[in-house]
Amino acid sequence: MCNHLLRGGLALVALAGLVAAAHAAPFTATGQVDRSSEVVHGNIVTGKIVGGQATQLGAWTGSFRNRFTNVVEGSIRMVAASGEILDVALVLTFDRQAGVYVGPFNIVAGTGRFAQATGGGTLIAVPQTNAGVVLKFDGAISY
Repeated sequence: MCNHLLRGGLALVALAGLVAAAHAAPFTATGQVDRSSEVVHGNIVTGKIVGGQATQLGAWTGSFRNRFTNVVEGSIRMVAASGEILDVALVLTFDRQAGVYVGPFNIVAGTGRFAQATGGGTLIAVPQTNAGVVLKFDGAISY
């Protein structure tokens, strides 16, 4: 009897691992910062992101809150058309040669099917002349 319980328990643990692994996937996204929405409070900038597209979210809009010092530290909230949310933390530095901000992003929270989401990768923010900033995410997500 004890052997059957042990084998059954091990099978459940193995199955749980397979289910968790089934939701690991590459994560790519793009977005456009709406420069007209930016509000500056000292070195804190908040604003809206429009026209986004992400592999798991589909079309998304969002908002950001960043602190500008020698680096950009902040967060982005991605809101899918379904209402599901992914919260992302970021730390970017300016690459003078390339003319872009680049650094890691981490998925720190979510709602709906992304409630237990984790992951991250690289975020590149490309300033556009008179047109805002284009965001490019490249990484992985588990949910």
